[in-house]
Amino acid sequence: MSVKKAHNDARIAVVAFTDAERPRWLRIFAKGFRHCFALVCSSGRWVVINPMSHWTDVVVLTESADGATADEMVRTLEERGFAAVACAVAEPARRASLPSPFTCVEVVKRILGIQKPLVLTPRQLFRFIEHSHSKMKIILDKGNNPC
Repeated sequence: MSVKKAHNDARIAVVAFTDAERPRWLRIFAKGFRHCFALVCSSGRWVVINPMSHWTDVVVLTESADGATADEMVRTLEERGFAAVACAVAEPARRASLPSPFTCVEVVKRILGIQKPLVLTPRQLFRFIEHSHSKMKIILDKGNNPC
């Protein structure tokens, strides 16, 4: 299976952040950062991986999203009320991650190749991608990266 990559061979992903009303305990998190999910560019299509407490939804977007760049996907998500950030999928270290609870953040971190045990909440993940892990974004900022 071929995967469309950014100009330096990195796979492209978009992470979306949103509110969630259920389960109720999610209300302890910052508004707008109570849940996260990932869109990954694979074989020229955008695949949405949405890990929830009761199941994980995986959807291949329709042909209307074919060829959309990561920046276009971010704009589309932001127009729909999500906070979103485009990034490249990092090659993870060749060591096992520490055991951790199955949360949306942990699933998205593993999709992106992030092994940071203290990134636990959607807001922390957003800040990590935006600031600490800026190399993930630089890859995409240098060119127009269609899926």
